[in-house]
Amino acid sequence: MAAETLKGDDYKTNFDIDWYVKFYYSTPMENPEEGDTTYTFLLDELHKTFSSGKVSGKRFLEFGSGPTVHTLFSARNAVEEMTCCEFAECSRKQIEKWWKKRVWRI
Repeated sequence: MAAETLKGDDYKTNFDIDWYVKFYYSTPMENPEEGDTTYTFLLDELHKTFSSGKVSGKRFLEFGSGPTVHTLFSARNAVEEMTCCEFAECSRKQIEKWWKKRVWRI
């Protein structure tokens, strides 16, 4: 299935969080036809980078995280402060649920 490109206000009504997570964060064995190994590679590299101890600092800016917290979670022990910027309100709500330790559906 080809994905439709969303722009601006489309994210308010057409962005499907469940589809996004399933498509981009499925492992190839779970969904070999559609899963994108780029993101599973990204998850591995984030873990290696931030757990190595070579990256640290005072502030961390995550820009365009979508409804996911993998980058924030990976960097949590390497920095003192984090700022997360996300355009889509539905994605921000998912991140806020995680932040406030509420039931998180993803």
